[in-house]
Amino acid sequence: MTVIFGANVSNTIDHKQLWLRVKEGDKSAFDRLYDLHVQALFAVVHRHIDNRADAEDIVQEVFLDFWEQKEQITIERSVFKYLYRKI
Repeated sequence: MTVIFGANVSNTIDHKQLWLRVKEGDKSAFDRLYDLHVQALFAVVHRHIDNRADAEDIVQEVFLDFWEQKEQITIERSVFKYLYRKI
C-alpha cells in the first residue's frame, strides 16, 4: 500500500473527490467532509482554549466559512490541513 501524508491512496482520492463535489455545491459531500474532520478539529481547538462552547463555535465558523467560500478556495493536498490552518 502506498502511503501519502498518513492516509492510504484510496482515502486521499475519496477526500479529493468529496472536495470537488463540495466546490460544485454538493451539500451531502460537505456533510461527509464535516463528519470526517469535525472531531479532530474540535480536539485541536479545545486543547488550546479549554472552553467547550467556544471551541465548538470556532469549529462551526471554520466550516461555515469553508462552505460559503468554497468557490474561491484552492486545496491541492489535504482538506484537513486547509481547515486546520483556518483555526
